[in-house]
Amino acid sequence: MNVRDKPSWAVLLLGGGLFLLLMIWTGSGTSALAPAPSPPEILSTDGSRLGSFSPSRPAITATAPFTLYLPAIFRPPEPITPNDTYYSSYQWNLRQIEAPMGWALNTGSDGVIIAVLDTGVDLTHPDLQGKLVAGYDFINNDSDPSDDQGHGTHVAGIAAALSNNSRGIAGVSWGAKIMPVKVLGADGTGSMSAIASGITWAANNGADVINLSLGGSSSSSTLQDAVNYAYNQGVLVVAAAGNWYQKGNPVIYPAAYPHVLAVAATGDQDEHASYSETGDYVDVAAPGGNPTDSNDNNPNHWILSTYWRGRGYGDYLWVVGTSQATPHVAGLAALIWSVNPSLTNDQVEQIIEETAVDLGVPGRDDVFGYGRIDVYAALSRAQTTSALPVRRMTGRSRPQSGSAIAVSAPRLPLRTPPLSEAAFVPGTLLVKFRTGVSDASAAILLSRYPVQVTGEIAGLGVLRLSVPEGREQEIGHLLAQEPFVEYAEPDYYLYALSIPSR
Repeated sequence: MNVRDKPSWAVLLLGGGLFLLLMIWTGSGTSALAPAPSPPEILSTDGSRLGSFSPSRPAITATAPFTLYLPAIFRPPEPITPNDTYYSSYQWNLRQIEAPMGWALNTGSDGVIIAVLDTGVDLTHPDLQGKLVAGYDFINNDSDPSDDQGHGTHVAGIAAALSNNSRGIAGVSWGAKIMPVKVLGADGTGSMSAIASGITWAANNGADVINLSLGGSSSSSTLQDAVNYAYNQGVLVVAAAGNWYQKGNPVIYPAAYPHVLAVAATGDQDEHASYSETGDYVDVAAPGGNPTDSNDNNPNHWILSTYWRGRGYGDYLWVVGTSQATPHVAGLAALIWSVNPSLTNDQVEQIIEETAVDLGVPGRDDVFGYGRIDVYAALSRAQTTSALPVRRMTGRSRPQSGSAIAVSAPRLPLRTPPLSEAAFVPGTLLVKFRTGVSDASAAILLSRYPVQVTGEIAGLGVLRLSVPEGREQEIGHLLAQEPFVEYAEPDYYLYALSIPSR
């Protein structure tokens, strides 16, 4: 190219802060280039100046009628650092998932509701004020879903604590509202019927995301029906993969059901948390903590969040488990819907999975699923997604250092609740009749058995029956053989999943 040849420039905005700069020379022959012209300024779509590009080479030799030079310039936003007291020193988990970069895109809308189905929530906790909507208590059957254990309050804070308020902690979604639905008692245990009732209630009362930091090894048709009900209402159901990896690694429900986004736990080095279950149902992973034992004093091995003050531990507590990993994903889902409310629940799940950071063996695996979630990547994807084709949604298939701020939050002793497939509510059966069976026909059939109807799970058509204690499985087996009956099963227990085995 000689001095008569002139370069042509083109700047293409590709989305998500990615610019492609094209520099094309036209001319004939091969010759040395004249000194490079002054680089053009790169402009944003509104005309503001974003900077300039300087080629790294002082000269280029043309070897063809034109030369194409394609450097890519990535200009991420400035990360946002919240002013919450314990954020910089202790919330490694939020930095691990690129939440500060994500918050630069969106901190969350108060029009998105995360239902936390758990032990309840501390309704007067200072770091949850203004974040709660009406809930329900399916343990005591009233409208006061107050926490009496602490697990639910811890989960709620991770997902959506009051943030950037110069106290306590930050949540994943600063704007999302929390719907407290109490389905677990003070011992961290709840029945399938209570949890199924909570799922349908939340779906019917405006929940966008349902967080289930609970599980057990007993599969239940009632619980699966409830999950399907919520899914068909457009709700995204997120559940913990389980904490029994070192105790046989059983399949855990509801995480293993279709239409559930199952979450495994990772440590601060993106390693598999030693308690976190593995299996073909694991979809993604998120920070859950990974201490060596109860005496591990490294705050990067625990998850700090709000806690029920009636327990005597104070306002905040360090806990670990897939229960803690799960609300990170629920909070991310709320952020995605804040960015793009038009997305379906399938599309939100797909974005979370496809933007996750691949860990372990390349591609999806049974330890991390599609990988550890990335808030910034997911929100960037959501910004540019209008009609995302759905792949499949079946459900099975380094922290930064900061100056230390003293926090008196204790750590829970490491233990695991007992897991038994035989654990169910004494004297109770759950029965569903086939479609088309009249109430009269159902009543006649039931009259032949020593049972009494005590309730019904709204939206599912599942009856709760009282039966003689000790005969639950016997009578359930007999009822299941009846042609009018779709299924009959014990009312199995599920457990809070925040305390790993050691």
